[in-house]
Amino acid sequence: MNTNSEVTVDWLAQLANGEDKAVAEFWHRYGDALQRVAERQIATWLRRRVDPEDVVQSACRTFFRRAAAGNFSLESKDDLWRLLLTITLNKVRMQARYHTRDRRAVNKEQALPDSPALQPAEWDSAIENIDLQDMLEAAFTADDGERQRVLQLWLEQYTQAEIAAKIGCSERTVRRIQEKIRRDLAGHLNN
Repeated sequence: MNTNSEVTVDWLAQLANGEDKAVAEFWHRYGDALQRVAERQIATWLRRRVDPEDVVQSACRTFFRRAAAGNFSLESKDDLWRLLLTITLNKVRMQARYHTRDRRAVNKEQALPDSPALQPAEWDSAIENIDLQDMLEAAFTADDGERQRVLQLWLEQYTQAEIAAKIGCSERTVRRIQEKIRRDLAGHLNN
């Protein structure tokens, strides 16, 4: 006969493996509760920029990625709840820090001067000037496979340490490649 602890450990293993039934139960059990926690923790001034659902999605992506990598040792659903709360609250704090730094600070926002809005007929010419698709295509089709892999992992929100471990290089190399990508993209924007 399975004990409650064995069932929990089995369910957590299924969850870490991304099994559909376990993931569905996970969202049913924790999704709304985590969103309520995020809503209560996000300051009113920050809600203009940060959606509680986005915070929960980010927290859960982090949990699933790290659970699949075997980073957690959980023995009960209570352990899981405490871990999810911790990750979610850290994500809220990171968003608050991000949106209060230097030029991004909410208190430094300024209204745009009144100007006539673009009419739908003018949208095409404005979009042509941006040419974002070409810029991203150039970044992804660079000859350097290592650079492509760093960019892909970076867009998937892996840390520099995680990227370095995945591609087998130093964090310094990852930082150097990221800086080159930034310079190249800035060059495309300035042209």
